[in-house]
Amino acid sequence: MSDFDWTKVDWPDMYPRLLLVAARRLNRLYWRGKLYGSVPGATTPKDIVHDATVKTIEGKRIWNQQYSLFSHLVGAIYGEITG
Repeated sequence: MSDFDWTKVDWPDMYPRLLLVAARRLNRLYWRGKLYGSVPGATTPKDIVHDATVKTIEGKRIWNQQYSLFSHLVGAIYGEITG
């Protein structure tokens, strides 16, 4: 884990934007052979954002702080979706 103070993140601002990123990304992909098909495992945008955030906080996804947290989490969300 990093020394970053996660309590200073403006989650009420960032979280809805991350949900939008995840939802848009999920909706642009084919799932089970169908555009807008059901996502395997019934994964939701909330699940994706949660997993990307927790992995970053735990240090499983390394955040290069040269980039904004939002940019990092967008990349982590894309990674979670594409596997």
